[in-house]
Amino acid sequence: MGDFLSALGYLALGSRLRRLSDDLMGDAARFYKLHGVSFSPKWFGLFRLLIEQPNLSIGEAATQLGLTHPAISQMAKELTKDGLLSSKTDVKDERRRTIELTRKGKDLAAKMEPIWSAIEEASRELSEDAGLDIIAKLEKLEQAMRERPMFDRLQARYLSRGLKLADMDSKTKDKFRTLNLAWLEKNFTLEPIDEQVLKNPEQEIIAKGGSVIMAMMESETVGAVAVKPLTEGRWELLKLAVDPKHRGRGIGERLAREAITRAKKRGARTVYLETSRVLEPAVRLYKKLGFKEVERPAQTETQRCDLCMEIRLAK
Repeated sequence: MGDFLSALGYLALGSRLRRLSDDLMGDAARFYKLHGVSFSPKWFGLFRLLIEQPNLSIGEAATQLGLTHPAISQMAKELTKDGLLSSKTDVKDERRRTIELTRKGKDLAAKMEPIWSAIEEASRELSEDAGLDIIAKLEKLEQAMRERPMFDRLQARYLSRGLKLADMDSKTKDKFRTLNLAWLEKNFTLEPIDEQVLKNPEQEIIAKGGSVIMAMMESETVGAVAVKPLTEGRWELLKLAVDPKHRGRGIGERLAREAITRAKKRGARTVYLETSRVLEPAVRLYKKLGFKEVERPAQTETQRCDLCMEIRLAK
């Protein structure tokens, strides 16, 4: 029989990471035991932190390790029970209790150094055998989760289930105009360039090599975005709009990512956009996608533009 979890692909990502962690921790535990060390691998982070930074509070340790206060508190209790840790009241602040390694803990730490060295070297070897820099990949994964937690991603995908992206056609052309008019007329004065693009997106965007992308849920058009070339290797993202009734579902992000992907496939090295700081949700989205503020040119397409941003695309 095959590996059931592997066959599930991304659906079982968390379960496979847990299985991998269990395997690594289990082998480390066996290695400790083989060399006469009574130590649980789950204690490692806190124990190693206290070697380098003694006299921390539970909260401070939790912050530095990126774990919950209850999790660190439980580890501290277990280490204390084994005689490796002690706590005391801070002489400068009686409300603050700190934890530190006992003499037994410090003696164990010295004994652990060659064992940890072997674990580090074996882990590096594993990474090389797998053909990837595991630490670098983990850092990127953790950074992506800090920028947008998995819970937020799950909720957005669930709320936008059934969402489909497609090129604008004769049936959705009017929605491209009305969706954009809604936010333009609410926040700004409609400018000639807006009318020009929204009345004739075929000529202003598509005929120039760009795309107008529409988002649909069942039979309803709920969002739109456009992307077009400016110069060789440089494209512009414009006219991103989402129906107010459907905001908070990640539709704007899906549209923007699709536009960026299309530009990249057509040779874009950078994608540029013009926006206004008044549009705070949009600006937050652009920053999350990796756009950075750039110097505003002497002339912009619209008078409302007070913020220009750009993202450099990986090769």
